[in-house]
Amino acid sequence: MLAYDEPEAVGFWRPTPLDFKPALVPHCRQATPFAIEQLGQYAVAPPPAADSLQYAQDLREVFEREGGNSTSRSEALRASMAAPQ
Repeated sequence: MLAYDEPEAVGFWRPTPLDFKPALVPHCRQATPFAIEQLGQYAVAPPPAADSLQYAQDLREVFEREGGNSTSRSEALRASMAAPQ
C-alpha cells in the first residue's frame, strides 16, 4: 500500500476516528483524466457567501422541506422518506 504523505494542515485529508484507517486511494489525484478534455469542463460555481440573501433563501428552503410534516415536499419524496412498513 502506498503511504499518504501529505502534511497535517487545513485542506489535506487526515485519518478520522474511530479506526484511523489510511487513505484508500491516496494518489488518485495524480491519475491522468481520460473522460474530460480540460480541467474546467465540469467546474461548478462556488456556493453563495454565508451572509448573502441567496444563502439565506436556500437555507430557508432546506428547513421548510426538511421537516417530516412539510407541505412543500412532493408526495414521492415524502413516501421515499417514510419509515419502512
